[in-house]
Amino acid sequence: FRKLVDPKAIRDRIANHANFIIIRYAEVLLTFAEAQNELSGPSAEVYAALDQIRQRAGMPKVDQAKYASKESLRQLIRNERLVELALEGHRYVDIRRWGIAPQVMNTIYDLNNSVAQARVWEDKLWLMPIPQKEIDNAHGVLVQNDGY
Repeated sequence: FRKLVDPKAIRDRIANHANFIIIRYAEVLLTFAEAQNELSGPSAEVYAALDQIRQRAGMPKVDQAKYASKESLRQLIRNERLVELALEGHRYVDIRRWGIAPQVMNTIYDLNNSVAQARVWEDKLWLMPIPQKEIDNAHGVLVQNDGY
């Protein structure tokens, strides 16, 4: 895994203290494409945003005939987010936002068919816990989300 690592710094044996990337332009384009598709379906703007990302990666443009419906384009955008933003910490938020977390949070098995990671979805995970300090400061106005 060398994503977000400066290869020149490694090659020159330089101590690399690169800034942590909070948001990338590709994420902005994917978020725009997702929002526009959900709002009004496929459009030239949505395809253009996706094509910018794909062309940078050496991928062909989106097949507009194949992804002409809101639903098919939604699946493409979700896959593009999965691939483009891999290992950047977006997936958990994405699957919760899309409401598909219970279907995709499955137990992972290794090559020997042994459990590598047991995953169980609990409905409390739709919401994050409210920090106790915020509840205390609210003097009874805030209550903890269910399950925490």
